[in-house]
Amino acid sequence: MTQRKGDLSTLMRKWKSLSARFIVDYLTQLNSHWLTVFGNNAQIFERQNVEKYQVWRPRFDDFAIRTPEQFKTKLNYIHENPVRSGLVRRSEDYPYTSARDYMANKNGHVNVDCIMVL
Repeated sequence: MTQRKGDLSTLMRKWKSLSARFIVDYLTQLNSHWLTVFGNNAQIFERQNVEKYQVWRPRFDDFAIRTPEQFKTKLNYIHENPVRSGLVRRSEDYPYTSARDYMANKNGHVNVDCIMVL
């Protein structure tokens, strides 16, 4: 597939590059421990010869959701990320998720228009 203007992969690559620069600059000013984490990520992803810090994962895979079942699967996967990372025991306990909107019928920090999933 050739790169063309408006391509989602190109947009994500540019966004990740620009936002990573801002994040690293900001964390450098704060002398944050996250710089060590991002430096370790560069080694983990074998990018230390390219970048000193690796803020984002090196890949981006887009996925077009075409059915309600695919939507539900992806939504549940996203909701479970904080649980898999060990941040919370239940997905609806994470403050920055729409899981509480869907599962607990409570509003989180971000207003969400829930889509009915059958």
